[in-house]
Amino acid sequence: MRTVFFILSAFVICGAGCDKTLPEDGVSTDAKLAKAFQKTPQTIVIDGKTLTLSAELWRDFMPSIGKEERSMRAAVSISAEEGMALPRGLSFNRMVVLKGDSIWVQTIANSERSDEIRLKANTTGGPEWQPETEADVVVEFLHDDKSYKLRQNSVQIRATY
Repeated sequence: MRTVFFILSAFVICGAGCDKTLPEDGVSTDAKLAKAFQKTPQTIVIDGKTLTLSAELWRDFMPSIGKEERSMRAAVSISAEEGMALPRGLSFNRMVVLKGDSIWVQTIANSERSDEIRLKANTTGGPEWQPETEADVVVEFLHDDKSYKLRQNSVQIRATY
């Protein structure tokens, strides 16, 4: 009986401590949450198809007229392995970019599915992290009203000039 109590207690404590509830959109610092997101899988199987994330991060330093927008931008896409069609009903929800203990959270308002093999989205308004450094990207997406997460590690922040 004592063993069962300890096992149940461990599950309750882990469940409370392992919660990956996202903060509001924007940039924050949260070492515990950043570490929890490092455990997000890089592949996931849905409807028998292995899905992966591809991400690009950049800051635009192109000359412009008017207010210059220098914040980070991101392009993310989910695809199935070997060019297979994605399961129907996938949609992006949010994106998390991790750089050390810093976290950029962004709701993804629009995603596009131009073909059957890739779901894409773009975001703007990120932090002004230095180009030529790396960050990890996690996306939260929905399928059949269930939430899933995928991660891509060590995405280089590029600069456009």
